[in-house]
Amino acid sequence: MICLAIDTAGPCCSAALVSRSGPTRLLAAESERIGRGHAERLMPMIASVLAQAGRTYQDLDRIAVTTGPGSFTGLRIGISAARGLALALGVEAFGIGVLDVITQQALETGPAFEVTIVAALDAGRGDVFIQAMHGTDQMIILPAARMPIAGARQWIAGLGGHVHLIGAADLIAVPTLSVTQADHADIEVAGRMAASSAGVLPPRPLYLRSPDAKPQAGKAVARA
Repeated sequence: MICLAIDTAGPCCSAALVSRSGPTRLLAAESERIGRGHAERLMPMIASVLAQAGRTYQDLDRIAVTTGPGSFTGLRIGISAARGLALALGVEAFGIGVLDVITQQALETGPAFEVTIVAALDAGRGDVFIQAMHGTDQMIILPAARMPIAGARQWIAGLGGHVHLIGAADLIAVPTLSVTQADHADIEVAGRMAASSAGVLPPRPLYLRSPDAKPQAGKAVARA
């Protein structure tokens, strides 16, 4: 089984090809920190990782895409591409949360599991996106949410210090057991998760903030 994973939710545009024929293994991956311009870069990047692995679109059995939280434009680009490819190829498209991927990064590379894993990303405007899970039983104790940085510091401090903080550690800056800095999902980790059937079907964007663009009150034209 061959899975294509893509990520356009954050500052990076990323694509990876993962095989689950036997042990799960990475076939090819690319990631570029571009800030903006995901729409122009994504499809050439997908073509590049397919070429590196000696595969074609017809070899794909599954498409995976990060579903946020992240930028509105980035999420629309990635999810639209994933669902369009899945429809054209007749395969399933899975959505995986960015904070879920970051949490998995901590599970794979962090300290012992007898801690609470807190994944956090900069949400802008003095806020963070945050999610927390018990490392021992991998039970979610705080689903993905947006909260002020000060509130996040207070909430984490209330955990008693037995915390592995991954993500926006420089923003939250509270005493923890250990920290790992990250600001986007590792596309190889996302690909392995999707190859193992993690995620939701079909992918839907996880919006934790209202859009900046809103209809102007009193400007609507009356309908006949």
